[in-house]
Amino acid sequence: LQLRRTADGSEGVNVTYEGGCSASGLVVSTMSKDPLSQGQQVRKAPSVPTVPGVQYSLRVFVDKSVIEAHLGTPAVVRSVTTRHYPLNLDAKSGAFGLAVMNAAAMEVVVESVEVWGMRGIY
Repeated sequence: LQLRRTADGSEGVNVTYEGGCSASGLVVSTMSKDPLSQGQQVRKAPSVPTVPGVQYSLRVFVDKSVIEAHLGTPAVVRSVTTRHYPLNLDAKSGAFGLAVMNAAAMEVVVESVEVWGMRGIY
């Protein structure tokens, strides 16, 4: 999942799933030109046991600067939280893009994608 990505790809957040034979992990990497973000940051969650035929749920919450990602099954959930300060917030080219990508050699079925907006608190 790519989100908060600029049109030129110089800033953004990648939420990836690294699968293996016995365990799979959630990785959130951010890239920003803003000095507060310190360039590229990578956060990893502890592994989730891989069980053939079990569906995994990925829930990602994006606030102005906070990214939360939760991966799991009904029995086990692993989470990653990080901050992202994109420098480019231009309405046309800024860090507002969203894309679902599959670079793996295995088939992935995405059953649904939901995007909810948030209003300001004032």
